[in-house]
Amino acid sequence: MSQTLRVLVIDDNPDDRLLAIRQLEREFDDLNIEQINNPAHLEQAINAGNFDLVITDYQLQWTNGIAVIRRIKEQYPDCPIIMFTNSGDEEVAVEAMKAGLDDYIIKSPKHYMRLARAARSVMERVWQRQALKEYETLYRRLFEGVPVGLYRTTATGEIKDANSAMAQMLGYVNPQSLFGVKLVDLYVNPQAGDLWEAQIQQQGVVRNFEVQFCCSNGNIIWVLNSARAVTDNTLQILYYEGAIEDITERKRIEIEREKLLKSEQAARESAEAANRIKDEFLATLSHELRTPLNAILGWARMLHSRQLDQNTTTRALEVIERNAIAQTNLINDLLDISKIISGQSRLQIREVDLGLIIHTAIDSMQPAADAKNIQLNCIIDAVARIYKGDADKLQQVIWNLLSNAIKFTPSGGKVEVELSLSTNSKNQPLEAGLQIAIEQGSRASLISQAFVEIRVSDTGIGIPPECTPYIFERFRQVDSSITRSHGGLGLGLAIVRHLVELHGGTVSAEGAGLGKGATFIVQLPLLPETKILVEEEGELPAFESAPVQPLQNLRLLVVDDDPDSRELLDAILEQEGAEIILAASVREALAVLNQSSPDVLISDIGMPTEDGYALIRQIRNGEVLPAIPAIALTAFAHDSDRQKAQEAGFQWHLSKPVDPNELIMVVATLAGRTAKL
Repeated sequence: MSQTLRVLVIDDNPDDRLLAIRQLEREFDDLNIEQINNPAHLEQAINAGNFDLVITDYQLQWTNGIAVIRRIKEQYPDCPIIMFTNSGDEEVAVEAMKAGLDDYIIKSPKHYMRLARAARSVMERVWQRQALKEYETLYRRLFEGVPVGLYRTTATGEIKDANSAMAQMLGYVNPQSLFGVKLVDLYVNPQAGDLWEAQIQQQGVVRNFEVQFCCSNGNIIWVLNSARAVTDNTLQILYYEGAIEDITERKRIEIEREKLLKSEQAARESAEAANRIKDEFLATLSHELRTPLNAILGWARMLHSRQLDQNTTTRALEVIERNAIAQTNLINDLLDISKIISGQSRLQIREVDLGLIIHTAIDSMQPAADAKNIQLNCIIDAVARIYKGDADKLQQVIWNLLSNAIKFTPSGGKVEVELSLSTNSKNQPLEAGLQIAIEQGSRASLISQAFVEIRVSDTGIGIPPECTPYIFERFRQVDSSITRSHGGLGLGLAIVRHLVELHGGTVSAEGAGLGKGATFIVQLPLLPETKILVEEEGELPAFESAPVQPLQNLRLLVVDDDPDSRELLDAILEQEGAEIILAASVREALAVLNQSSPDVLISDIGMPTEDGYALIRQIRNGEVLPAIPAIALTAFAHDSDRQKAQEAGFQWHLSKPVDPNELIMVVATLAGRTAKL
């Protein structure tokens, strides 16, 4: 970025301030540094607001770094802050991060160099967000300003975005009213929709497709529908984007053209002019989408020449990283993970051929393997081929695992996929008490049976043993050097785990260490002619239909130090008829219990002073409501956290962000209500 970087350096030690400034000057050419060594000067600088980055010590003569962070974040919540100190510890670092700290650097010769890199990293993120916001503003202005209807759909055809012109054309109140509507469902003639879908899937583009649309008020209009498929680098369709133009009047004129030749000519000229406007807009839109790809390819080829100086090389890498993230990761993985977080993933269960799914995934990944001279092998046990599951999601599991293996396997390596039948599950359930059951009349019984096992092995860089428990978490990478070498946001394996768990299965990873390859093992319960149910943490009943207010007249005590979390839980539970008592700390919660008798306790774990474990232990060991049903609702979501909560005295553990329906279901169950969701 060719701009002056304005930095506040807050430290009461002049030598340390000079040290920080020297480190920054090695990384940045154009700096404007203001040194702060007293509270009055700090307050004056904050009120002036002439800074882009703050670097602060922890132990100051008049306060500490945590207070500084909170004061700055109070007025400038988006301002990046780095703590550069030799007086903190892990507890200080954690508290600082909670307060909004971006990075924590120790003042020692071993870590001095990290300060400049950390400053560069946090500022790159700030600059990227600013550039993305400007791009989105320009795009939205163009999107809303053109006189034709514009839309974007998912790969399956549901409208995800539309402009006001399209909503007005189809008689909808606003563009949001169109969201979720399948484009082909607007077609009056279903055969026309089938033809349009076939054409765009075969050719990737449809221009001037004349079709009748049904408006929201029942009116029928003629439109020109032009669209194109946007794909990733494996030609998998990400979404469709297109434009529609209302040509109802033109069609009416065409029907009467034998009597109204002049009107027909005028209509044709008008339509051609409108088509030119539409094509010009699509060309402009294509340009805006292709520009980042042009930058990526251009700089990549320049880097291959190895004729760039250090500054130009750094700039090239910055451009490539920024555009790659914008074009690929944010459009691909983040869309998938947002569906997972919002609970929109659903299974379409049918009988599938796992062997065919594996071969299809291998075929799609073969070019990537060939490019690195990687050998792809496949071993299929015919007994394990037929399975009941969601073919698309199972293929995504295989594709992600293969993609991961190829990415982390060096040239000349080997990747192998093996499908077999296993009678023992090696993987531990991801949820305490997880059971796979089959419906037998009105009851569910645990079944012991075979598992379909899919193993994806490679001869790649391997996984450090200490990282194995975390690799399926979102955004988790093995280490920063691998992140820089191989890219990615760390979402692929998290998506794999979610899709496997939707099928009632488990996924795990094995490896002998760095440089010794890795094996990912997927186990899916083989349930022929049965319906999969998931029973978690006790005898939870099957839920079929929701009552009006399953928590009516229940008194619930909600304990959470975060006011937003308390407000959310209050709204969710009160809507179901419950009476809510809110507490912000363990002390407040115990005071409530001494004065009233709640039916169920819902408590956060991580709170200041005393945590949720301390609260439940005091309740269980005390004389006031020692048997109150209790739920741990927390962001600590590992299996070890679940076990720790149960050992402390909680009957149930729910991870944040919680599904409101699941929360209501669990509360009702612990309260002895017949809640059916």
